Amino acid sequence: MEQLKDIKAIENITIDYSIYLAILSIIFGLLILSILIYMFLKFRKKLTRREKLIKYLKSLDFNRDAKTIAYEFTIYGKECLDTQHKDEFYHIISKLESYKYKKTTNSNLSDDLEADIREYIRVRL
Repeated sequence: MEQLKDIKAIENITIDYSIYLAILSIIFGLLILSILIYMFLKFRKKLTRREKLIKYLKSLDFNRDAKTIAYEFTIYGKECLDTQHKDEFYHIISKLESYKYKKTTNSNLSDDLEADIREYIRVRL
């Protein structure tokens, strides 16, 4: 029996689970956040090409040279064109012909033509 006296009594070991719960809640939160971001990106309304071009035309900078404005309005305006405003668009394009084919243009558009283009973009698109 003398040999059994060196055995100690059973001790209760306490384990702190708070660190594990914190790590688990962070992982769960990141998982929920990534699912929400994925859902937002998947179901977000994507702009069509026509809507992108209309947005570009509405932000057209008229302080650049006339040749650049004439070409950009012609190219992007044709892609946004609907049959209802076709005559008015081609009337503006015919006014822009004199600006397109000059070798160099350092001037801006005339005020009347610029007003016509702005009005067309504002109202028709």
